[in-house]
Amino acid sequence: MAHGPNAWHSGKGIYIKTDGRIGVGTTNPDIDAKLHVNGNLYSGNQNITGNVTINGGHIKLNKPNTAGGWARGFLNYDDNGDEIGGVGLLGWGNSIKHYFMAHGPNAWHSGKGIYVKASGDVGIGTTSPSHRLDVCGTARAREVLVEEGWCDYVFEEDYNLPSIEEQMKHIETYGYMPNFESAETMDGEINLGDITKRQQQTIEEQMLYIGQLNEDNKILKTQNAALSQKYDALLKIVTELQAQIQK
Repeated sequence: MAHGPNAWHSGKGIYIKTDGRIGVGTTNPDIDAKLHVNGNLYSGNQNITGNVTINGGHIKLNKPNTAGGWARGFLNYDDNGDEIGGVGLLGWGNSIKHYFMAHGPNAWHSGKGIYVKASGDVGIGTTSPSHRLDVCGTARAREVLVEEGWCDYVFEEDYNLPSIEEQMKHIETYGYMPNFESAETMDGEINLGDITKRQQQTIEEQMLYIGQLNEDNKILKTQNAALSQKYDALLKIVTELQAQIQK
């Protein structure tokens, strides 16, 4: 059922193979397809059972003409007809809120998946990410790379290293270490790059303190050895004097 000269193979119509496969715009529908459309396919509120194969081109999901909220995408249902997840786009009026790929009913805002805002911010377990990646829950990784400056300036000669007395006075006065904030101020949030840098600065300062203590310890060992020699010499003199007195 087709148009054009030699309609039986013009490719301008509908062609039904003996095994029931149907080609629209093609005389040779794909062997694995019940319906093969060579061109654009428009479907209104229709159900399709079986596989849909797209060899090139794309599926176009138009945004509705509405001032309210809307969602477009692909939803999955279980055998009871209950919605269990989906992939698509959520918006409001002419604005796009986010793409979604999630589980549960109303997957576009269930919070049980991945949500990508128009700004590029990605939320996992949250529909409202406010950072490039927001994870509502526990994140596990083999390695995390944070781009942040390092603290080798602590080892430069002009670095103003606080004394241990100054450090202890700060702790006694405020109840937390210098170069850090109180738990109340941090309010449970930690900037990983910033806190790692400050911890490294503190570690390098501790190394300088250890170095100072090590030098002081060497001096004390030398002084102790000298005093020990003097003690031995005095003890020898005292012993000799006691021996002479006893005679």
